[in-house]
Amino acid sequence: MRKEKVVVLDDDRASADTLTAILHRTYDVKTFYCPHDFLSYMGKHNDVFAIIADYKMPKLNGIDALDMARKKCTGVVKILTTGVYDINITTRAVNQVHVDYIYLKPFDVRELIAALSKEKNKKKQKHYAKLSIEEVYALTKGMNQINEGL
Repeated sequence: MRKEKVVVLDDDRASADTLTAILHRTYDVKTFYCPHDFLSYMGKHNDVFAIIADYKMPKLNGIDALDMARKKCTGVVKILTTGVYDINITTRAVNQVHVDYIYLKPFDVRELIAALSKEKNKKKQKHYAKLSIEEVYALTKGMNQINEGL
């Protein structure tokens, strides 16, 4: 089974590498320490399941990075981590970028893993629902053809 692709963006190498080491067991993790490299990657890859970005980075904050990435990769799960509690950051992240989860550092990585798992299950349910609709359509089409033949 193919692993979902998760991107980690954090200029703090220790934090990024620790999170990557934990997530790589379940996910295909790509790690970036520089927003520029992250955005370059995102411009070429639209198959990313989730992005975990730190807020406070030089040159470009995590909210702006997530905002640029979501325009290139629709449907991606957006997770912001931050060591700064500021209601303005939270409001902007939720209202402007539609961030799915915000974690205040230090956070319990088990909660983040549970959130990723929840989103993965939602994605599976949408996939199954889509298949069910297609199956119903095919059955309806087949029934219509049978009725026309009668």
